[in-house]
Amino acid sequence: MKRYHRISLIGQGSFGKVYKVKNQANELRALKIIAKKDFTDQNEIENMKKLDHPNIMAVYEIAQDENCYYIVSQLCEGIELFDEIHKRIKQHQIFSEEEVRYIFKQILSAIAYAHEKNIMHRDIKPENILIDPTDQHIKIIDWGLSKDMTNIVSIKQKIGTIDYAAPEVLQEKEYDQKCDLWSCGVILYILLSGEVPFPGDNTGEIEKKIVSSKINLKQKVWKTISDDAQNLLKNLLEPDPTKRFSAQQALQSEWIQKQSKSVTKEVSSQEMQYRLQKLSRFCCESKMVQATFHLMIQQNLTQEKYKQLRQTFQELDKNGDGKLSMEELKAYCSDDIDVEDLFNRVDTDKNGYIEFTEFLTAAVDMKKLASHDHLKEAFSLLDQNGDGFLEIDEIKKIFNGKIQVQDENQWDQLLQEMDKNSDGKISLEEYQEAISKFIDNNQPSSNLASQNPNPEPEPNITKKVKLTESTYQLRNRLITQKLNQIAQVLRRELPLTQTVMASIIFISYSREYYDYFDVIKIDNITYGEVSAKRCGRITMEDRFQAIADFDGKQQQFYFGVFDGHGGSYVAKLLREQLHSHLKNNKFFNIDIEQAILESFNQMNIDILKQQHLLMKDGGSTALCVINVGKELFVINVGDSACVLIDKDFQITKLNQEHKPDRLDESKRITDNNGFVLTIKNQARINGELAVSRSFGDPKYIEHGLTAIPEITKLQLNENSKYLILATDGFWDVITNQILQKLLINWDNFKEKEGLSQYLLESALKQQTNYKKDNMTIIIIDLIIYFNKLQ
Repeated sequence: MKRYHRISLIGQGSFGKVYKVKNQANELRALKIIAKKDFTDQNEIENMKKLDHPNIMAVYEIAQDENCYYIVSQLCEGIELFDEIHKRIKQHQIFSEEEVRYIFKQILSAIAYAHEKNIMHRDIKPENILIDPTDQHIKIIDWGLSKDMTNIVSIKQKIGTIDYAAPEVLQEKEYDQKCDLWSCGVILYILLSGEVPFPGDNTGEIEKKIVSSKINLKQKVWKTISDDAQNLLKNLLEPDPTKRFSAQQALQSEWIQKQSKSVTKEVSSQEMQYRLQKLSRFCCESKMVQATFHLMIQQNLTQEKYKQLRQTFQELDKNGDGKLSMEELKAYCSDDIDVEDLFNRVDTDKNGYIEFTEFLTAAVDMKKLASHDHLKEAFSLLDQNGDGFLEIDEIKKIFNGKIQVQDENQWDQLLQEMDKNSDGKISLEEYQEAISKFIDNNQPSSNLASQNPNPEPEPNITKKVKLTESTYQLRNRLITQKLNQIAQVLRRELPLTQTVMASIIFISYSREYYDYFDVIKIDNITYGEVSAKRCGRITMEDRFQAIADFDGKQQQFYFGVFDGHGGSYVAKLLREQLHSHLKNNKFFNIDIEQAILESFNQMNIDILKQQHLLMKDGGSTALCVINVGKELFVINVGDSACVLIDKDFQITKLNQEHKPDRLDESKRITDNNGFVLTIKNQARINGELAVSRSFGDPKYIEHGLTAIPEITKLQLNENSKYLILATDGFWDVITNQILQKLLINWDNFKEKEGLSQYLLESALKQQTNYKKDNMTIIIIDLIIYFNKLQ
């Protein structure tokens, strides 16, 4: 992969890292590097080789060495559809039905094409769909869970993301490609309504609702949505997969077929005829030349030109299946074009339709694409051993799967197409001569060239479609009402004191999803911040408490972060009640440590009683700090962490996490007839719970789980700068070394507010699929606190 210059890391997932790279033609690409030791199933690699569709991320090159796979693909513009949905709801907006239709037709087109190739995705969700906000073009990505069904009728495997999984998948019944259509139905529901069809506080509740398959279309928002759209939705969220629509049936539905021409800007008639005339002159009998041009398109076609040609292709592709039939070409070709001849010329693999890459090859400016430098680059890419010649093994390595051969002898015939001196190999000169001859045979006449209405057209695919004013106002009012209801609930659940100026910033999309930022003040002096993010989890289970004048004393604060698991119920109780238990304890003003131990014990007793009555499971960690003057008490139950930063940005960790593999914790567990088992690189009680101390979790108490806190006491001084509390999702990806650099950078910014947001955003960039936990962080500026408030 020396031909690619790495620019930046743009993603990191469970199977590897993705870099933005630049090739030798200075075109941007994406390079995915996958460690072989972490990737035993080559589904994504093998399946993506077979997919050639404008709404599926194109793979350009695949290589490997002893340790890694290297996949070079199209660098897709845009953001995750998931983020676009949240952004709109946050701004009190919603997709119009025309916009949804345009986006959804593209999703169906890609899925229909993949299914025709016998490939099912198995993890269709907004996070795996990229959308370009400028033209609403989408790309489906991440085929790591895909399955080739060529020799399989059905399979049983519970896989994918629960919110989008079909009932038959969750019940571990036999299923086929129809499971992708259920996932599409969930996405359609979200796009049309701004809500999820099967909400729940935990995965168990969500799964039960999906299996019951009862969708609610009686809310007011559905009164503004057409019957055709609702009929399609019902056919996609049909619990019986034998009755559920296929992708082709969905594409042919009345709602999809009614797509308004106002959504997409049509290619002009003059421009379309120019493109079709160019296709009609295409002539390439050499499979080696065809494959070479495919290669050069992948390496050198600019994003601008790619967009222009993609627009023409999609305008021709009236049924939206991602390929062109002869009938679709006939609808556009003028009388002077022999459509059958054109079709046979461009359909080089003779499979009965024109795929996207075949169209690109016939439609590009070949002379410009096949410049001297581009030809040399293509040749060097094929010349794996660098000896200046192409031999059979090198041609096979690059073109296997891209050139259809009936038997091994055909590889010799392919080499002979360019091997003019019959020495069994192709020199650079022979290679260039064959390509040049092909270009000369395909040069347009001067008359055709003069017909080009726009040599570099830059059409804008999408026009923003506005709802009628009355409909828009109705939807906006409904969404605003919903957001206000959620805001009221959150305010009730966040009993911050008057000194913590609550200004809730949240997104109401998926069960308690919110981003939160607030400052902590006393007498209009800001000395702290709180930030929280749901990140990659389905629900937000973190909670926090921030009281600036604890027990009515300005010189005393109380802060806590609570990381729930198995739901947020216990974390909510801790936020609402733990501080009250503490300050109401009889020892609070006499012996603070005794008060902490007694109040934490009583809190856990109360939680377990409520869980027993309500038949609730789950639990939560707790990390709290309270001061008595300059004496600080750090109180920990679980795996969150607190650090102290001095004026030289030296970091001191103030507590130890409670993990089942910590020696003293492990001993307590085994002494109580429990065991510690490591799963997915995490030690767990009985192979399940990843913390050794927490509130709640009744099923693990008899095996050594406890809520007894560890208390750290220290004296703050004039050298103390920041106190930081954060849940484990933050510390999973931010080391002390990284934190130190971030704090020094922030200090150079000289900003007054936003440090907690800056740290969380930096942590998000470090996240992977394995590390995508909720994050909550509280930061206290001790210099301001003691200098201005004492």
